[in-house]
Amino acid sequence: MAFDLSPHPAVVLVLEGPTEMAIAPRVMDLLGIPNRESFIRLVDAGGESDEHKLLLQYSALPKLARVQGGTGDFVRPPSRYFVALDGDRGFATASARDQLRTKLVGLLKASLPSEFLGSASAAELEQFVIVEVWGEGLSFEEAHFTAAQVAGACSRPDSPRSA
Repeated sequence: MAFDLSPHPAVVLVLEGPTEMAIAPRVMDLLGIPNRESFIRLVDAGGESDEHKLLLQYSALPKLARVQGGTGDFVRPPSRYFVALDGDRGFATASARDQLRTKLVGLLKASLPSEFLGSASAAELEQFVIVEVWGEGLSFEEAHFTAAQVAGACSRPDSPRSA
């Protein structure tokens, strides 16, 4: 990679749905976080899911040039794979989130080229996978808004739920 520049994101942020996808860019703007896909790519998972195999394999693992002497230059650097989930339902417990993270790290390890299988440990791959919730026991909406705010937004004439 010339000049250590890459069009690939440093972080792939996997969000559950349209609410998160609508609000995340606005929050990034408020916090001064660049809203560039080459920095943070927002991905809509379409709901609470633990099916991340293809996206994880594509986005998190680096692409290496021909390996010589156990090393290879990056053609594409790795990305952090950050899954942001509702803290209720299926991922309400730390154990459930740890199980998902362990599964994702295992998928990464299984996706490594054969020449790296012996050298890459799960601990090294763990740095690429993050699984967090918006709030313990809370959905995205409950973690960020009061019930009155949600009700008010749903009752607005331009709300998709009011139609």
